[in-house]
Amino acid sequence: MPRDIDFGRPSKAVLRIVRLPRRPWKAVVRYVPLGAFALLILIPGCRTTDGRLWFDESPPTYAPTDQTTRRIPDGQYDAGRTTPTGPAGTSSGPAFPGSKPSATNLTLTVAAPRQVQLGRPALFDVAIRNNGTATVNAARIAVSFGDGLRFPGKTEQSFDQQLAPLPPGKSHNVALMLRGEALGTHCARFRLTLDGLETVWKSVCVQVVPRQYAVSLAVAPLRTVGGRTEFTLSLTNVAKDELHGATVSVEFDPRQLKPLSGSHGARVESGRLTWAVNRLRPGVSVHVQGELECRVASPQVCLTAYVAAANAPSDREAVCWQVIEQGRPFDMRIADTRDVVRVGEATEVVVSVQNRSGKRAALPTLAVQVPANFRVVSTSVWEGTQSLAGKAAVDKGAVAFPPVEMVDADGVITYRIRVEALEAGGTSFTAKVALDAKTVLELSEPVTVVR
Repeated sequence: MPRDIDFGRPSKAVLRIVRLPRRPWKAVVRYVPLGAFALLILIPGCRTTDGRLWFDESPPTYAPTDQTTRRIPDGQYDAGRTTPTGPAGTSSGPAFPGSKPSATNLTLTVAAPRQVQLGRPALFDVAIRNNGTATVNAARIAVSFGDGLRFPGKTEQSFDQQLAPLPPGKSHNVALMLRGEALGTHCARFRLTLDGLETVWKSVCVQVVPRQYAVSLAVAPLRTVGGRTEFTLSLTNVAKDELHGATVSVEFDPRQLKPLSGSHGARVESGRLTWAVNRLRPGVSVHVQGELECRVASPQVCLTAYVAAANAPSDREAVCWQVIEQGRPFDMRIADTRDVVRVGEATEVVVSVQNRSGKRAALPTLAVQVPANFRVVSTSVWEGTQSLAGKAAVDKGAVAFPPVEMVDADGVITYRIRVEALEAGGTSFTAKVALDAKTVLELSEPVTVVR
């Protein structure tokens, strides 16, 4: 159960405006500081028909909202083109005389965070929309990126995906998660092709900054319908400066989960629990908890944690688990009575097993694995309010409760293990009941120990 807990530089950018004469070809003068001197650089540029200027260089790197886009107009596709042919900030491109009309008009938009912490993922939300009057059947989306960004678990730096048929007025949405591997500004380049020919190209950049805080979210990997799941969100300031104006929130699908309780300061909204963190000094951590009821069976139920701060980039962390139907002939639940736990403090792990067979039945041995950073203090077994005889065997963190000979229909047997925290760290308790040679009930409960 969650308990109340007391909550205890951006880089400078210089914009230079250069007045451009009305000529189709121009050399732009830039001065690059070099100690006490200045280095003169001439960069060739070329005007488009609307009077804007494109530079044959890397796209802007100071913010991802300054997206570089080019579109090859209908009737003038060129899959091998490398020089942009449209104005920055648009995916429609200039109107070229003699362009062949087309029944399809694909647009590509990409949303990404302006900054991401080193080693943390940045989510690129990609949307492809068909604004035409005919279904698009042969579109592909490709993405490439440099060493500063990495697709978690992969070594490739480019890949593409065939899109399903896209009817008129409909959109395809693709989510891409790339991790910031090096400090600086790094770009992901998206390329939309139709019938093998490029139609839209877009580059979106993210600035990777030093790590300022760490966020983690812990839940159990399996639950049953009607059971409860508990989460713990931990936020730690790992920078030298104080983190201020921070908020943490956990979002979920209200059709799948129902909020039951939250730690001190929780604000409950539709599908969201939110906490305000006013100040977080360097090296200090804050932990918030919530408890939710699992409403429906699903192979994937997810929580997404969001962290926002006035003086740090936003961050997110997501975890998912499986919710299955209640077990038969026995249904098992597991919970702890206190989390987060400090070193030297005690908590109880409670495992309840209900007979759902519709008749009296024998309950086999229950085994509970206690993490190494806990010490077992005591154990007990209950049927309702009646204590049952029989002593659990404890061997190096493995606790085995003897079988219960007869359990009434719908009767509940409750096992309680009182433990003391010895060392800090995140871990979990695991309970198992082997019903037969093929069927094993197994659930775990995460717990966080702090100093």
